[in-house]
Amino acid sequence: MSADAQLQRIEAFSDGVFAIACTLLVLEIAVPHVDDVTRPGALWAGLRATWPSLLAYVISFTTILIAWAGHQRALNLMVRSSKGFLYANGFLLLVVTFLPFPTAVLAEYIDTPQANVAVMLYASVSVS
Repeated sequence: MSADAQLQRIEAFSDGVFAIACTLLVLEIAVPHVDDVTRPGALWAGLRATWPSLLAYVISFTTILIAWAGHQRALNLMVRSSKGFLYANGFLLLVVTFLPFPTAVLAEYIDTPQANVAVMLYASVSVS
């Protein structure tokens, strides 16, 4: 396999993993439940209650976007791959695919006394 074809395979696989990670983020945002659907404006309170999930989603999507952009720039500079790069790329994808979990934890606990633990978990995964 040519060096160019190998880089194209790495790029295509990685792009797919980044896309799946972004999709998993949005799946964590639950549609609010309204007990009394006949009360005008009842849905607004439920939508306002989703702010932690929406905030965590935006932060994580931005994090993944920055990682993806950096990954694209790095691949554009490469002329061939190596075994070390494949493993480093795999580690990056491991972190990216794990990001939806600390995102969900952050969304769940951001406005509680456990926010400090949730933020530390999210930050430790984000800087990996």
